[in-house]
Amino acid sequence: MSEHDTRSLEAIEAELQQLRTMLKDPKVAGQLSAAIITKLAKGGTARDRLQAAKVASTMLEVGDPLRAGSLFQLLIEQDPAEPYYRSARGHAHLRAGEPQAALMRFDEAIGMDVNLAEAYMGRAEAHMALDHVAEAFADYEKVVALDPQSTFAQLALVMLSQRPRA
Repeated sequence: MSEHDTRSLEAIEAELQQLRTMLKDPKVAGQLSAAIITKLAKGGTARDRLQAAKVASTMLEVGDPLRAGSLFQLLIEQDPAEPYYRSARGHAHLRAGEPQAALMRFDEAIGMDVNLAEAYMGRAEAHMALDHVAEAFADYEKVVALDPQSTFAQLALVMLSQRPRA
């Protein structure tokens, strides 16, 4: 990696850390969310949607799944052909304790892109939350097939295979 690439990555990480810090404040998160909704409602550009997705992902990361889910829902409405937004909405449902709704979103994302490993990963987590062990195992296997470097999916498979059978 070049020195320029290293500096660019460091700058991006610094920006994300600043965003994480800001979004931990509910008042700031609410204001930013309202501003994004207003901008997208006026017919935002692809760049606006990308920035909204970054903010929504960060909201999810800092523990605000309801606000993140609302933004991802708006992004789905703005760009219905983008499977990532459905997968991310599924993750928001999961973090909000709604595994059944999450399954629906992950199924939609997979229906749009059968190679979207993160949708299979999320669906596996939703299946586990619903105690659908066989379905979760199959989804973790699919994640490993699509992304052999996924140590989380590999570990989940090992743990599930050691689980006593009912």
